[in-house]
Amino acid sequence: MQGYMDYMARHFDLRIDPKKLVPGAKSVITLLINYFPEKFQRADAPKISKYAYSKDYHDVIRAKLNHFFYLLRENIVEINSRGFLDCAPVIDRA
Repeated sequence: MQGYMDYMARHFDLRIDPKKLVPGAKSVITLLINYFPEKFQRADAPKISKYAYSKDYHDVIRAKLNHFFYLLRENIVEINSRGFLDCAPVIDRA
């Protein structure tokens, strides 16, 4: 049910077993972030998706993930981590 995202079918084994993407993985942390932009489009501008007229959300969220991993390492425990957005074959919903 991945629509036109054929890469999801090509890497099904990676989607169902996080250890294949992060060797030794024991836990998965799923985060949700609202990337609703602070600025609004002008009323006379062509309508485009909100995520597309601000900073690239891949860059914004990746920086936030890396900071999150840093905080975990500095304050809780040493971890082997890897952040994924929508650019890896990871199931991001139940």
